Amino acid sequence: MKYFKLFIGLFLLPMSMAVAQNQLPKVSNVKVSIDKEKQLVQINYDVSDKEESQLTIALTVADDAQGRFMVDTKNATGDIGENVAVGSGKKITWKYSDSLRLDQAYFRIVADDGYKVPMEEILAKVDANRIKKNLATVSVARHHKDEKGRKNLVMIRSLIENTFQDAGYKTRRQIVPFGGWTGENILGRKAGLTNERSNYVVMADFDSVESREMSIVNSNGIVGVLEVMSVLGEYQFKKTLLGAGFDLIYPEHMGANFFIWKDSGMPKDEQIEAGFFLDGIASDTYRSADLPDEYKPKMSADWVRKDFDGTFMMAFVNNRSVSLLDNFRKQAALYSPETLLADRVVSRYGEEAYQSQAGAHAPFWYRDLKAIYVTTWMAIRHLKPNRKWSYPEAALKMSSIKTMSEIIKTVIASVVEEAEILHCDIFEAPLKDDSEMRAAVK
Repeated sequence: MKYFKLFIGLFLLPMSMAVAQNQLPKVSNVKVSIDKEKQLVQINYDVSDKEESQLTIALTVADDAQGRFMVDTKNATGDIGENVAVGSGKKITWKYSDSLRLDQAYFRIVADDGYKVPMEEILAKVDANRIKKNLATVSVARHHKDEKGRKNLVMIRSLIENTFQDAGYKTRRQIVPFGGWTGENILGRKAGLTNERSNYVVMADFDSVESREMSIVNSNGIVGVLEVMSVLGEYQFKKTLLGAGFDLIYPEHMGANFFIWKDSGMPKDEQIEAGFFLDGIASDTYRSADLPDEYKPKMSADWVRKDFDGTFMMAFVNNRSVSLLDNFRKQAALYSPETLLADRVVSRYGEEAYQSQAGAHAPFWYRDLKAIYVTTWMAIRHLKPNRKWSYPEAALKMSSIKTMSEIIKTVIASVVEEAEILHCDIFEAPLKDDSEMRAAVK
């Protein structure tokens, strides 16, 4: 009988876990009235939640052609903000300005219950098989100087774009003309629900220089970006997530520079809060002691004192970006404890620190924006003379999917902390008086 009870208990455990899973809030019965003379909007709604008695309610409004919910609603009053009791008959009153384009405006109510999605649940969605598949696809010749490379770049741009779209991101291409070539940055955007103006960028270069070995070792950066954005696409955030694949790595990371400095990159009325640049994140073969002395900047003492057998990652920030490193250290210790972290803070723009400017993060620093460069310095640790290289076999052979996965998990956890995950319901509709809506239906 004891064994029978144990069997029944094990059988019911998954069902009880499913029942116990925290449910999303629900916004319903939304009604809108608009007094155009007084420029007042009143929104009535009901809101419920199975576990919580109080919620955080936000109102956002969009009125531009891009559908960005960035109209100022700070003067809204009523059942809005933190500690709003669940129930019926809730009311929000908002006075809009003369500049509101009411004829094309939309509004959104976001009801968040404050439930913290377990980080372990999020990180469990990192897929080693998907990483390996994408790495094999991307690890081909992909520079602009021969026909085969240009043909492969067309394929890789589509892979990045399709991956972003499949994960729910809105995509666009930024044209990058330079030196007789025409590159295309691939951007995937998931709008923040309550602070859309603030952006967190996860980025890598996807083309390469002519060197075959460099083409192999830098392919894993964009694969890391694809995995990070695929996992995060399943969740909602307060702030905006932007995945970026940059073209024209040579000269001087032109794709990243176009994104940072040109009007066709980041819109002027939005703000980049931070950038996460991934490059060469798959080294797991050589001991740190194998590095030539000239390649050993003064980083953590552990790097000099111990042999890590390749199981470490590296992070560079400048003075402005120290808060990013603090968060990255915390997440690495929590979720990738076996992958030791060697890090360094460089002064100003990193001009005097070897290799610290070698990436798409450098334009961020020069524009006084926060950015962190995450790597294993794979190029330096793997480039040996007279080695025979092949696509994509060499990339798979010399790349540690485990190391990539651990670094990707640390990046995901860092972005989740920065962009602030939500557990919420969303109600979105045209900002029209109910009487107008009924007349339109008739």
